[in-house]
Amino acid sequence: MIKEDLDIKQKFVHLCSMIFINSRGEFVFPIENLQYDGDWSDFLMSSDWSILDKKMSNLIIKLNEDNSILNLDVETEIWEMI
Repeated sequence: MIKEDLDIKQKFVHLCSMIFINSRGEFVFPIENLQYDGDWSDFLMSSDWSILDKKMSNLIIKLNEDNSILNLDVETEIWEMI
């Protein structure tokens, strides 16, 4: 669960910590898990979520193309890149 008092970049950093590698060796973000978890319902309805959803989708695409992105700072470099 993400605290509502965090700014959007801090929320992004928290969401990035949830990315994992699936059995096919691809980076994925567990959006389905969040959608069915009642604890996340308020967050998924927040105004920040529309921005974060797009950023997470873009990040997953970029990570699967070039995982050297992992060497960048999440809150500054990755945020700005996507």
